Amino acid sequence: MEAEKGSVMNMEAEVIYIDEKEIDFNKYMDAPPEAEKVIPASQYQTQLIDAFHAGQVDPGCYLPWHKTHGQVKMRPGEFTLWPGINAHGKSMVINLIMLSIMAQSERVCIASFEMKPRRTMQRMVRQFSGVMVPTISEIKKFSNWLIDRLWIYDQLGSVKADRLLAVIRYCFAELDIHHFVIDSLMMCGIGTDDYNKQKWFAAELSGIARDYNKNIHLDCKFTF
Repeated sequence: MEAEKGSVMNMEAEVIYIDEKEIDFNKYMDAPPEAEKVIPASQYQTQLIDAFHAGQVDPGCYLPWHKTHGQVKMRPGEFTLWPGINAHGKSMVINLIMLSIMAQSERVCIASFEMKPRRTMQRMVRQFSGVMVPTISEIKKFSNWLIDRLWIYDQLGSVKADRLLAVIRYCFAELDIHHFVIDSLMMCGIGTDDYNKQKWFAAELSGIARDYNKNIHLDCKFTF
């Protein structure tokens, strides 16, 4: 047990945490000025050439299951919703998908407001190694593999929706994160019956993903 405890501490030392106490997110609270979206059409020349002459390259990342290849991809500029019943393993599946995405040279940030970063990392190292109690060597291997692949937004408990949008903009603009995971909608300061606010939030996430050409994943729990 002591060896496992020490190894997890070593693993955490390699994780990059995004702590809002150390970063000024205020300049990311608002969307980029509309003037930045008015672009001379001539600047699309490279994209036009690629569209006609670079071959049919299908961007995006595959899911970890081979039978889905050729059917589903996580493409840049998309907002992906992961709905399901509470406590049915959505977070665990999303973590597995993120491991697969990172293996395809993508950069990921996970914002898990219901689970401490240490617990998230314990789950992921088990998925990475395929065993319940990874050895110290396996944990160190996983830790080194995460470098320049995974960031954690270190925020436990509810966060205001507009504050979270600022964090996402920061991650996309400053860290070149490709995939941002929100776990979950229930912790974003929006009431379960406030459908207008939920609609606004989903529209904002979709717009940010499109504007930055990145992918945002939202865990949306159903409760009965």
